[in-house]
Amino acid sequence: NVTSISVGDLHACAVIDGRNNNHDNYANSTAWCWGYNAHGQLGDGTTTDRSVAFKVTNLAANVTSVQAGQGLDGAGFTCALLAGGSVKSWGHGTYGSRGDGSSVKAQSTPVSVQGLEDVVVTQLSLGYYFALALTSDGDVYGWGKNDVYQLGDGTNTDRATAVEASNIPELYTVTSVSAGYRHVSVGEADGGLLSWGEGSYGEFANGASSSSGGSADLYFAAGYEDSFPPTAVPTTPPSPLPSPLPTPVPTTNMSRSTFGTIYAGEYTAHVVDDDGGIWYAGYCYQGRCGDGATSTDPVYDLTRIAGINNVAKLDQHTGTGIALTGGGAVWYVCVVQL
Repeated sequence: NVTSISVGDLHACAVIDGRNNNHDNYANSTAWCWGYNAHGQLGDGTTTDRSVAFKVTNLAANVTSVQAGQGLDGAGFTCALLAGGSVKSWGHGTYGSRGDGSSVKAQSTPVSVQGLEDVVVTQLSLGYYFALALTSDGDVYGWGKNDVYQLGDGTNTDRATAVEASNIPELYTVTSVSAGYRHVSVGEADGGLLSWGEGSYGEFANGASSSSGGSADLYFAAGYEDSFPPTAVPTTPPSPLPSPLPTPVPTTNMSRSTFGTIYAGEYTAHVVDDDGGIWYAGYCYQGRCGDGATSTDPVYDLTRIAGINNVAKLDQHTGTGIALTGGGAVWYVCVVQL
């Protein structure tokens, strides 16, 4: 059975479940990829395009998830999370997007991501030439392109090995991470949405355009403004941060207690709330927000999509989204013809 699937620009990958009803044993779970392969992003030891799925070579059969990353003109890369919490990568390496310490352009077989040797990774998310990893301790690591501070390490220097994001105060425990096109959205244990990177199209859902050209500062969506400042439009917290840090409070737009799974897209952010509704902020051009709007005016506050409920899973890629409801219905959310 296919347990997960991820789509890059011109390639896709899936995990074939080999657990045989033993849900904790991934000993026979393997990764398969297909599509464009000029940079070895299929991981089959070649650079031959594939119209059917090929098994990734030289990869242990204990894969828990696989993620396909984006690049210019199909220059994709791929990362796999293994059952023990280690990460392998292959494909395009410009800007250090493989995380193996190299910027060699093509790699057709898996290599180890460096800088994660002492942590256990629980989640991966890949963006445009960069990748993020969430650890069992709630820390966020990143590698690859960093021109708009998307790795969160306080610099805009590209990284060929994993570095820890240093912009998240210890008060906030990260439970999920999502890499967008040029921004990052993370979910916090108490239900909040935190962001950094490029936010000029409203991707941060903080009520205003933010950080044209990128920022390493942490931005707080509605529900985290409290005393920095206590207004309806949150902004970047002061530096240094107040001590003790304020307790977040909800706003009238969306109660922080309903923030659920978070998905960063191409200039957008979507959140599935506790009731299975979808909220969005960002750039709705070409219908990518999913509410019927195609305006070029950014949406800076989280807004709910009408008519969709009971959503169990949402996925996005390059302005296109698909939602799966608990009843098995599939909605095409933010369909874009590119």
